[in-house]
Amino acid sequence: MIVTRLFFLFTLYHLSDGSSCPSTCNCTENAVSCMNNGLTVIPNLENLDNNPTIIDLSGNNLNEIGPDDLSFDKTLQVKEIYLNNSEVIDISCEAFDEMDNLQELYLGENLLNNVPEDFVEDLPNLLLLELSGNQFSGNMPIIKSTSLEVLSLANSKITNVTADALRYLPNLKMLLLQQNNIKIIDPEVFERLPSDNFSVKLSYNAWECNCETAELFEYLARKNYIDTDAELYRCYSVTSSNHSDIFQRNTMKINRSICVENHGSEKSSLSRERSSQTGEENYGKESELIGTINHDKPYALVKEDSNSTQTDDLEIVVCDKQNLVVMGVHLGLNQFLIIVVSFLMGIFIGFSTFQCWSMSRYRKLDTSDSTAKLII
Repeated sequence: MIVTRLFFLFTLYHLSDGSSCPSTCNCTENAVSCMNNGLTVIPNLENLDNNPTIIDLSGNNLNEIGPDDLSFDKTLQVKEIYLNNSEVIDISCEAFDEMDNLQELYLGENLLNNVPEDFVEDLPNLLLLELSGNQFSGNMPIIKSTSLEVLSLANSKITNVTADALRYLPNLKMLLLQQNNIKIIDPEVFERLPSDNFSVKLSYNAWECNCETAELFEYLARKNYIDTDAELYRCYSVTSSNHSDIFQRNTMKINRSICVENHGSEKSSLSRERSSQTGEENYGKESELIGTINHDKPYALVKEDSNSTQTDDLEIVVCDKQNLVVMGVHLGLNQFLIIVVSFLMGIFIGFSTFQCWSMSRYRKLDTSDSTAKLII
């Protein structure tokens, strides 16, 4: 009878509170699985008697990951944590600090709109961070990790990749940014990478067909950062209201038409800028030749050679009413008027002199003829 009672108590201990595996989870030798159980808090993992390398808490309603939620005796053995699809809104910057051997962290398909920059900074062995399917809706989040090799941010409503987005990821080898709302990325973002052993996924974003997009993808293709055979890259043309392939089919060659389509307006803007600079340079050179000119006086760039594609050969017209440039000589208005009046007076005096001389000669001829007739 006593033996039967002891056996019953022993069995009850292992099936209830004395069990090393939480009642809401399933445990194996190397894993603890608490997935899809509607959990609102992370269960107590303090009494585990197995050696878990995997903790799966996906598919729950956790909302928040606090600083001590994943702190237990065997934390150092964990290499993979699954917290994806668990309606996580907030993560403490200290949530994973004790997991020195963590290699893969899955936080995709949650409700995160930001994460602490340093929440994985103290994980020396982290290789993969999954953050896809979140709600970042703006800049790509800054992540600091010296060990991270794979960062997934696909389908996270990201619109912008800032210049320092990859600054703190010196060992990054793969960046997944497909299915976001990115329109342009400065190629300098990728120049910060210390190694050429890198790839990025950028398909299904909001690329616009312009020269900036062409420059970006030409750079990425040249560096072999993208795989044009595996992914189709398309951009939207505002002028034609349709989509175009960024790369020509079955080649790595950039489709230059995406730049040409909107090149007119961009060229006009660029020409105006260059024309202004050229005008200032020419204006300065002219000042050196003809003396000091007041640079506050207005001037205009009025003509561009229609047979030339260059914007350097421009005619400069000085609009100051008090100064004129005539035959390369800089004259004041009064000087110009004096010259004109003098020229006209010279013509008048010359014409008058010529008339007087002609009339005097006619009288002499007439007198000579009369005298001759009288003699005859």
